[in-house]
Amino acid sequence: RYLRDTQTGLRALPISLWEWATEIAGDRFEYETNCLVQAMKQGIPMAEMPIQTLYFNKNEGTHYRTLRDSWPIFKILISHLGAYALAGALASLAALAVFACVDLVWLKALAPAARLFAASTVSAAAGSLVRLVLHWLLRVRTERNMTDATATYYLLVAAQMLASYLVVLATHVLTRWTAVWIKLVADIVLAVVGYQIHPRWLFKSHRGIEGA
Repeated sequence: RYLRDTQTGLRALPISLWEWATEIAGDRFEYETNCLVQAMKQGIPMAEMPIQTLYFNKNEGTHYRTLRDSWPIFKILISHLGAYALAGALASLAALAVFACVDLVWLKALAPAARLFAASTVSAAAGSLVRLVLHWLLRVRTERNMTDATATYYLLVAAQMLASYLVVLATHVLTRWTAVWIKLVADIVLAVVGYQIHPRWLFKSHRGIEGA
């Protein structure tokens, strides 16, 4: 989910979240960021309403200190994004290892089309399972219902697997390069594309603010 202003101090919380808000760590501007991160992890819905921003005397009354206040915010973001990146990296390594085993060992006698399709399917399933388990262990959460998020996630996995398979098969047949290395490059490119899609689709919330 994308928020236009993560540091706004004008926020409305239902009474049911008041106690939750008092338990969020942070004494200064990092508190605002931490609230958003914790809300996302715990599946608390968020909504934005546009308001007019007014600065008086070029905002000379701000209490924000660039270095002192930016560093705690940066640490929170790195901590959260680090967990997501770690899960993705380990899942990708697991998928590549499974692909190599299927392609080079278990089914090496099959024709390229069948062998690479089997390797792509099994490796995608293994990698996606590793990612889901790591998301659970590392407490990486989405705002969506877990069942809906999982279903959407596997649709994305299937689409990415099919794209990877077609690229690997075509390149392997035309060049005779080792399929594992082709897949490594193809999956890096697809991962970049997928990173642009996941926040818009997988992390999309369909709920509004609940409670009052």
